[in-house]
Amino acid sequence: MSTLIWPTLTARRPCWPASTTAAVLAGVEKVLLISMSEPGRRLRQHANAINAAKTAGVRHLIYTSAIEAPTTILRNGWYTDNHRQEFESARQNGVIANSVGAGRIATAPRRDFAEAAAVVLSTPGHEAKAYELSGDAAWDYTDFATPAQEALGTPVRYQALTPEQEREQLLAFGLDEGTAGFLGMLNANLRDGAMASTPGELSKLIGRPTEPLLETLRSWV
Repeated sequence: MSTLIWPTLTARRPCWPASTTAAVLAGVEKVLLISMSEPGRRLRQHANAINAAKTAGVRHLIYTSAIEAPTTILRNGWYTDNHRQEFESARQNGVIANSVGAGRIATAPRRDFAEAAAVVLSTPGHEAKAYELSGDAAWDYTDFATPAQEALGTPVRYQALTPEQEREQLLAFGLDEGTAGFLGMLNANLRDGAMASTPGELSKLIGRPTEPLLETLRSWV
């Protein structure tokens, strides 16, 4: 396990995007983010650091806040929107191929997460709480292929690849080694169930079930 204490990196280079700074965090599992003190710049600095940690797959982010700060943490899970490109592949080729295999993913569309954030911002009683937000149902790619086929009206099948096969496929598509490696690591996490949890807190916040996968896919047709 590796840990990074991150007090000044984004302050020195505040314009670095998350995609660039994420390289610094490769292989890091825990990050301690020490709050910045530059008025007018700290929000962007913190956002850069957090987005980079998310992009790099950091598992645990610790932040030095202030005593008795009335914080609310929204721990967003996986967006259904992240699979739009795979849906387009199904539309064009009738096949979705990756190394996630039987890994299950509890997704909801971005608008459900945005609605939850709006609820927290506009209603009382959320201070000092942390919410684990995810879709109501976890699916695997065989489950994804079925509603994709229904939404498109054409045959769709899922092809499970080994990590090695996936890497070769990504390189053949023109991706560089670093990007292919990152996507492989991301799919390994999905394969291991990192985004499979369904605590139901998102639907409780928004006062309704999260949008079903089929409904989201139909909106993409």
